[in-house]
Amino acid sequence: EGVQKNPFNTAAITLTIDQYFEAPVTVDYMTRRQSQVDVVSKAQNESAYALSKKIDSTLCDLFSSLNGATIRGVDGSAWTDNILIAAVEELDEADIPEENRCWVSDPSVKADIMKIDKFTRNDYFAGDAVVTGMFRKDIYGGPLLITNNLTAVSSGTGSYGVYMHRDALAIAIQENLDVDRVDQPLKHQLVINTTALWGVAELRDVGGVPIYTRLS
Repeated sequence: EGVQKNPFNTAAITLTIDQYFEAPVTVDYMTRRQSQVDVVSKAQNESAYALSKKIDSTLCDLFSSLNGATIRGVDGSAWTDNILIAAVEELDEADIPEENRCWVSDPSVKADIMKIDKFTRNDYFAGDAVVTGMFRKDIYGGPLLITNNLTAVSSGTGSYGVYMHRDALAIAIQENLDVDRVDQPLKHQLVINTTALWGVAELRDVGGVPIYTRLS
């Protein structure tokens, strides 16, 4: 009939909420009395930042298992144009939508991309000028996202980056992070503690291609 009556994958995918983390920061009473700097506000930001890095790391841990754990590139080697094109081709052949794809890598890859002329020279593309020291916002249609929280290769040199579609991985996290402010007068200090509960899971194995990075 030419009609697929059930186009949806009915196999259940389990996403377990099993990640719990807290990031306490202590501010003593004497420091709180400083009038020039809002130390408590800085402490709250520091606590939230520590938590965001932990959440980022748990998602990055899943990169290496995508694509059947077949990883592009060579550990400790630079990303080249051929590696980028091969990753794009792999997702194209898997019928992954071009929209909502992205590259996730570390600062070493950013440096690698800055050495590839087609991403830094104006004569390769029409449009806005490339800012000195930067490159095109998108690489073959996907933005390049930089993080220092990639998972390092065991007994290796680099880490696991990825080229992926948004639906390759999933994260479920409480909407509002809990922030506790606990006064400890006997210790003359205030404890600011941010907590979160979340879980991550792989949704679509062919939706991403892991790529070795040059440095960890």
